[in-house]
Amino acid sequence: MAQGIMMLKEQMGDDAVRKCPFLQDFLDRFYLSRIGVRMLLSQHVALHEPAEGFIGILGESVCPGDEAEAAVAHATHVCEARYGCCPTVEIRGDVEERIPYVPGHLHHMLHELLKNAMRAVVETHAPHLRPNGGHSAEGVSDSLPPIDITIAAGQSDFHIRIADQGGGIPRSQIANIWNYMYTTAERPKEQVLKRCLIMSPLSERVCVSVCVPTMLPCNISFSMHMPTPS
Repeated sequence: MAQGIMMLKEQMGDDAVRKCPFLQDFLDRFYLSRIGVRMLLSQHVALHEPAEGFIGILGESVCPGDEAEAAVAHATHVCEARYGCCPTVEIRGDVEERIPYVPGHLHHMLHELLKNAMRAVVETHAPHLRPNGGHSAEGVSDSLPPIDITIAAGQSDFHIRIADQGGGIPRSQIANIWNYMYTTAERPKEQVLKRCLIMSPLSERVCVSVCVPTMLPCNISFSMHMPTPS
């Protein structure tokens, strides 16, 4: 889907794609439907293979602190592979608290937000290390400001806050941050796009392509709010 958007921008131009009246709504419905169908299918399959501590894919006692640590490790690997360095991440607050949640969803949200935060920090404080810059990243990690994850449990809800010093978002661009077509990330080189392009006979006929991006756009401090059972 990401590759398809890039191809569309190549043909129509960034502004035309960003202002397309139906594309945003189509992608909202597409992703919402995909997430919903996949969750129902996963729940159905998981109920036939019960696991201790789970009701289908719903974890009865998920530790967000543990999920945050796993997401940090995963995002750090991606950032180091892309830039050769990575800011440290400090996790604080109610790290031992447990909640009922789908751990895979929590991990995915944390991982994507951390990738964004890490990219923003590296590109703000070590701009010479932008992808394919050819500069050494030795010793840079120690000079990067840390990313903070704060976990807070309330009586009826649960908050996870991720804050970075990646430069923030210009006020003039706030309206664009939820637009699928908006990005501050550098466009991958053509050979990178070719490597991540997966074309099947069907996709060749309908011009559909698939790309798995390594780092996503948007530098933002973000907090998640999850209700807890009363």
